Amino acid sequence: MKGRVRSGWLIIGFVLAIGLLVGFRAEAATMPINWTGPNEFSVSTTITFPSFFAQSLDGITGTGSYHAHPTSTPATVFIDIGSGGPFTNIFTQTTTGSTPLSSITFPVDFADQTINSLRLSATSADPWEFHSMTGTVFNFQTPDQPPTGAVPEPGTMLLLGSGMIGMVPFIRRKFKK
Repeated sequence: MKGRVRSGWLIIGFVLAIGLLVGFRAEAATMPINWTGPNEFSVSTTITFPSFFAQSLDGITGTGSYHAHPTSTPATVFIDIGSGGPFTNIFTQTTTGSTPLSSITFPVDFADQTINSLRLSATSADPWEFHSMTGTVFNFQTPDQPPTGAVPEPGTMLLLGSGMIGMVPFIRRKFKK
């Protein structure tokens, strides 16, 4: 019977340790940013919004598109994010036709950072590179909270400690042999 009790504490200790390791990962959520700039524009437009911590651009919904006129003149399009300092480019593509923003291959990963602005820009001879932007939404992946040191709750630490104390007789017996 004593062996079963000790084995039970050992199993509980391992399960709790694994639970602690897995449980401290931040859950991902989506932060939608509505395009608040002009419906059609050329060259460059920037929108700002309240700061949040982001990991990637996971999708764009709506009818927003970019294109080159004439189709023989390529346009290079850039999507940049900012946090008050220099912008970070997260997407660049050259096109000779019309391309919906929603057709970009997602996710567009970038270094985890706090962002508060989004800039769309292009280089082309045509004055209108972006069309139908009203209603376009940029969906960023963000953890529920900015990364911080994980702090386990006291009850979890008590259970983990109990499991470790339960392992002591088992380990002592191993070393006595």
